[in-house]
Amino acid sequence: MYCKNCGKQLSDDAKFCHSCGSSVETPVTEQVAPTPTETAQPVCTCQCSQTPVQEIKKKNNVCCLVGFILSFVSYLFLFNELCLFSLAGLIVSIIGLVQAKKRNENWRGFGLAGIIIGGVAVLIGFVIFCVGCVVGFALALDALATV
Repeated sequence: MYCKNCGKQLSDDAKFCHSCGSSVETPVTEQVAPTPTETAQPVCTCQCSQTPVQEIKKKNNVCCLVGFILSFVSYLFLFNELCLFSLAGLIVSIIGLVQAKKRNENWRGFGLAGIIIGGVAVLIGFVIFCVGCVVGFALALDALATV
């Protein structure tokens, strides 16, 4: 490499000329932009119709929705013998949530809400049943004591 000002020979890593002191411009290498490559779309690896993965829509898990509805309806029947809706809603919601997780389906939120609502309803029904038994037993003892 030579100085453009005075023409003296310079080392390749020099930044200034030792003879005249002028700044040495290092040649800028032109960077080549990478050529765009085509991106392959992910394809389903199963032996189905070979549709791209992003076009496959998730199915909705109906068990989750049914369990949620049963759990929700159970609050209408808390104070009579039909409070088994809460237990049925709890069981169906658990089954639906397990299925939805295994199959990667939608409506898992309904299953979780059905479990929570059904569980609370089962607890409330159990407490009402226990209180009823205690009150009934106390009334029976009172009736026996007055005889």
